[in-house]
Amino acid sequence: MSYASVLPPTIPFNKPTPIPEDGSCILPTLIDPFEEETFLLGPLRTLSISTTKQNELGDSMISIHDLVESYDVLSSRIESQAPRLEALQGVNKSAEVTCLGLNAIRIMGSQRICASIRRDISYALHSQSEIDAYLCGEATMKEGHACIKDRSDVCHSALRLLANIFRYSMLFESFKAHELSWMFRLILNIGLSDNLMTLNAGKTYAFVIWIIHSQRLGTNIFRMFVKDIGRVLAKAIKGQMKCKISHTEGLQTIRDYLILDGSLFLPEFREVFSATLQNLVSPFSDYRQLAARALTAFSYAMIHSPPPLKTRVEYSRVVGAFIDKEEKSPLAKINKKNRASDNFVLRDFLHTDNRFTAVMTTLNISASLILLSGPYVFTRPQSIKFLLKAIDIPKQHPTCHELTIARRATWTCLLRSYSLISTWNIKNEIADENSVRQLISQEHSEDISIHTLAAFLSSQGDTYHATRYLLILSEIGSESDTVASILQRLLGHILTENSESDRAKINFDCIIPSWLLLGSSIGLKLPEVKDILAPKIAYDCKVIRNLDTEELLTTWDALVQTFQNIVINFLSNNTGADTLPKNISDMWTSLLKVQTTLETKFSLDEVSKPILSRLVTLFLELLKSPQSSKTLRPSQALLSSLQLWTSIKAELGRNWAAALAGASYRRLLLLWRYDISNGKMCPSWSQLSHEFITAAPNRSLQVLSEIQDNDVQREVWLDTVLYLQNLKQPPSPEVLIQILLFPVAANNDILTEGDMQSWRDMLSLSLEYGDPSIILTDVGNALRLATTNGPHTGLQKYFINVLEYATLHGAPENACLFETIGLFLSKTYPPNDSKKFNLLELLSYLERYIQSGLSLDSIKLLQAGFVPWFEDIDCNIDDTVYSNEVLSLYVTILIVLKKYHPIEEVFISLESLLCSPFARSRIPEPGVGPLAFKSFWDHSLPTMKFTKESFPPCLMDCIMGLTDAYGGVIPDWIEVGSESQASILIQKKLCPTDNRGILSVNTVSQSLPDPFDAHEVVPDTSFMRTPKAKTSPLLDNFSNEDHIPTPLASPSLGRSTQQFSKYLNRNPASEFVLSLDDTRSKKRRRVQAFLSVEPVATGSDKDLDDYESWEIPISSQDIQKMNEGHSLPEEQPLEAIVHKSPTSAIDHDRVPSPTAGQRLPQSMQSQTVLSNRSKNLRFCAPHPSTTIDGIGAFQKFRSAIQTDAAQMQTQDLADAQNVIHEIAGILNSEINKKLENKRG
Repeated sequence: MSYASVLPPTIPFNKPTPIPEDGSCILPTLIDPFEEETFLLGPLRTLSISTTKQNELGDSMISIHDLVESYDVLSSRIESQAPRLEALQGVNKSAEVTCLGLNAIRIMGSQRICASIRRDISYALHSQSEIDAYLCGEATMKEGHACIKDRSDVCHSALRLLANIFRYSMLFESFKAHELSWMFRLILNIGLSDNLMTLNAGKTYAFVIWIIHSQRLGTNIFRMFVKDIGRVLAKAIKGQMKCKISHTEGLQTIRDYLILDGSLFLPEFREVFSATLQNLVSPFSDYRQLAARALTAFSYAMIHSPPPLKTRVEYSRVVGAFIDKEEKSPLAKINKKNRASDNFVLRDFLHTDNRFTAVMTTLNISASLILLSGPYVFTRPQSIKFLLKAIDIPKQHPTCHELTIARRATWTCLLRSYSLISTWNIKNEIADENSVRQLISQEHSEDISIHTLAAFLSSQGDTYHATRYLLILSEIGSESDTVASILQRLLGHILTENSESDRAKINFDCIIPSWLLLGSSIGLKLPEVKDILAPKIAYDCKVIRNLDTEELLTTWDALVQTFQNIVINFLSNNTGADTLPKNISDMWTSLLKVQTTLETKFSLDEVSKPILSRLVTLFLELLKSPQSSKTLRPSQALLSSLQLWTSIKAELGRNWAAALAGASYRRLLLLWRYDISNGKMCPSWSQLSHEFITAAPNRSLQVLSEIQDNDVQREVWLDTVLYLQNLKQPPSPEVLIQILLFPVAANNDILTEGDMQSWRDMLSLSLEYGDPSIILTDVGNALRLATTNGPHTGLQKYFINVLEYATLHGAPENACLFETIGLFLSKTYPPNDSKKFNLLELLSYLERYIQSGLSLDSIKLLQAGFVPWFEDIDCNIDDTVYSNEVLSLYVTILIVLKKYHPIEEVFISLESLLCSPFARSRIPEPGVGPLAFKSFWDHSLPTMKFTKESFPPCLMDCIMGLTDAYGGVIPDWIEVGSESQASILIQKKLCPTDNRGILSVNTVSQSLPDPFDAHEVVPDTSFMRTPKAKTSPLLDNFSNEDHIPTPLASPSLGRSTQQFSKYLNRNPASEFVLSLDDTRSKKRRRVQAFLSVEPVATGSDKDLDDYESWEIPISSQDIQKMNEGHSLPEEQPLEAIVHKSPTSAIDHDRVPSPTAGQRLPQSMQSQTVLSNRSKNLRFCAPHPSTTIDGIGAFQKFRSAIQTDAAQMQTQDLADAQNVIHEIAGILNSEINKKLENKRG
């Protein structure tokens, strides 16, 4: 055994020759003094001669100063060649060949040199009288040794030379073993002596420790000195030598000896160990650091060179006594009183500037104390408390990975001590073994968990402990591969056959890192420690045995918890993976088979609540909300859950799947509520939801009523409908109705417009398998309840879908449904908020449904809802929308009512509906409602059988006013006075000076923009200039694709006198005939209304008397024919559209029809009627147009533009636009000329 001693600095004699890396000696180009035999010969000759009585050369006696000088010269020359000597220590060549300078020892004789050294170092031991007697009998020195200083100098010089001899193997091998043994024995005697004769005893002790540290004696010889070496080292580290160098060198020597051969020194170093522990609490930091390193060497030797059990027990007791002693020390009591740290042994290590170094050192000390204590640490509460707190210190620095590694390594030492409980036979001394197991299972890192399980499961059939301590797997960190390997090992009994044959034997001594035992990290800073901690030990899971059948059943919960963590960790670490790999999937199948194949009492029809609860927990943890689970993507959680769900259905059966779906569905919906509400769900959610609903459809109905979240209810409802549509045999009609009516009965509107297709499908399915009358009644009742509770815009789409289905499939009329529609319309008027109550679409669908034919009873039920909209007393609806949209429904109703008989019942039962358009405070031109009613009246009059008393008074007033205004026949049973109340009523509304008059030009001009000025030149691409228009507020939210703005009509400029005479000489029985165009639609009506606006010339009110209109009464069928390229027939149909038609002024007497060429008075011309753009009110024209051929070219031109514009290039479109501008200019110019001619 050899070590490089820490000697004083050497003084180089000459610059040493560089030594190659292979250790071979190369002759220097210059003279190497170490290759000269005379290099050491002179000083050695002096020492050799000093041992003889007579100098062989005849010289006089050698003085003590000569000896001191010889020793110093030898030591200096040897130390100057230290690098060369250290390089030659491993070279397999003879000393004579490699270093000729060492031949001087052989020439002068090693025995004489040893005698000289022994003689001189003995001065430290012998008394003065013994030295004098020895000198008189043996020595031939010239002078006596009266001076003690001289004796001390020669002793120290000899010790220095002896230290170099033990230090370098080339010098050491030049002496014989017994000679070295004699000298080493003398050194130990000096070290054991308490009273040295030298002046500087500390220096003497320092040389003794250096020699002990650097000795190279053989093992057989060295064994004789081990006990004394221990005594010398104990004396040194106890401070008895009163020398700092000997103290520090002694601690370093202890560490090196123990690492070299612990089995040799541990039995004899018990006193040294106790002294080393005391140095841990030394006030000197150098001693504490060296003591910590020496302590780690004791633990290293205890593991790699274990002494007998008796020795280990003794060391354990020493550690326990030391901790107990320090805990009772006054300083520890002061710390506790001041609430200082309980780590009283480590207090001085922690109070340093470098926190990392301090914590790393304390972990090294704690690990050594745990290993040296062995299992007895669990029998000492104070010791285990102290050590656990020391291990937990790194938790205060969670971001330092190196400290975490060191902490886990320290915890492994605690696990090793637990594994030795059975071999040390101390079970009876441990008060609570379960507490001990719980204690050491607190660390859940991968490596420690593997060996903790291996230790816990070392005994076969320990079911109770296996059940409890398999829970540590649920806390293992993020290394899912390690955890998966552990679980796969535990399930080996099911996964593979004969898996126990490859089980490896656990060896805790090999898993503790060497840097922790050697103290390599003590005193180092973070950058220096990283390289030491870099190597990582590979941990083999084969040290864990397979669980048997009984253990698998009893530990099933813990195994499922482990599997849960495996899945989550795998998905977290593999963000690109959406499905689980085969090994994890196989483990899940094996866990399910534990319940189906190993349990004899298990039945697929019997659902165990504990097992079901555990499976539900697994799904809930896996399907956490993405807001709370920051590691898993939604698609990962959903797809992996689907994968596990598939295995459950395959292994456990339908009943288990239904129970699991029923227990999990609602809770999963609550977890994902936020993402459902914000539309962040991926397609996999619908698939999983469909699976749950398929397994437990009844549970979905419960979830709908339990969860008060609109978005969640919507998702569940849609998935439920999808499930029902895929069934070959739907459930009972009661269930279908319950699902159908749930969105209607919900407090809020949960379905969007896009979801209504599913609702229509559900309605169709319900009507197919149930009684349509009952189902429609239930729908009506549900809508009535929702309307009563507070109508909202969402109810409109349900009415629309029911009406659409009834229109297409001919569903029977339902009184409850129509009554509910009437209630809804009445409650939603007035439509103050157009965005909330946009019911025009509902009115349009009602119009379509009524066109298909509706009974009088149904119209009676709808009357209460129609009347507020038709009356619109306060003009809440825009005039254009009112005329085009609302009154369109009124006209359709009157057309349908013509078919009903007796007509008297219609007039009596629908009095309010028929009179409703007359109640509006401002009747917009062209008075669609009154004119439609007059047409209906004229149609019904020939077959009507009324008396004055039986005829409704309100209708009588309307008839009187319309007859006075437009002419017609008044029945005999209606009394005609000079001025009836009805006439007064109508005249008030039609008075030219009344702002509310429906036929007043002044009234219209106040509510409309200024008409188009023909002289104003504004670029426009339209065929004819249209008046400035504004759209209805109710149309603001219409999309541009489905709706186009409808300009408000300008005031009529009148007809020609000849045409108006013919119009007044009309046949009363055939005028104002109503007709319905079957091909019309809302969009087409709006387009035609936009295109049918005629140009308006500017002028004052007095100019209107002189203006004759050239407007042409063309029906929508004519337009369509012209667009298709057909010519118009010579005569217009009876039900053609009437454009701006003149009327007679209202007077008390009938107004005679003007003759040809006769002009109407101002009062009559001012009461003109605008064209009907609703396309529902059709008035017959007296004669076909005489100007059709004049505008045919323009109609064809427009048709061509509409057909070919899409295929035209950009430049062609621009050219066509310029042509249209030119045409418009020509037409406007002609209009101005005609107007000038009229005025002239």
